[in-house]
Amino acid sequence: MTLNRNSRLVVVPGVVFAEVDGDTVLLDGRSGVYYALNQIGTRLWALIIGGAALGEIHDVLLEEYDVPAEVLWGDLTRLVGEMTDNALVTIEAGV
Repeated sequence: MTLNRNSRLVVVPGVVFAEVDGDTVLLDGRSGVYYALNQIGTRLWALIIGGAALGEIHDVLLEEYDVPAEVLWGDLTRLVGEMTDNALVTIEAGV
């Protein structure tokens, strides 16, 4: 599925997470595999579980970090792609 600004990400059942010293550790309870997110990934995760659409996430991160919009979009969609590839999140089609 193609990502757009209206896409929403949903945490897959069985994925648990905890924040540790500003980073987030994800555990895929089905496979037993751990994933680690740095500070920016942790902020992304918080926005995902808060129900923000991808465009809203992009806008928030753009305000919080000094990065060009197109670079952030590329990094954001790449990380979301990795999360979907590893079955940590699914994508809900945006309008």
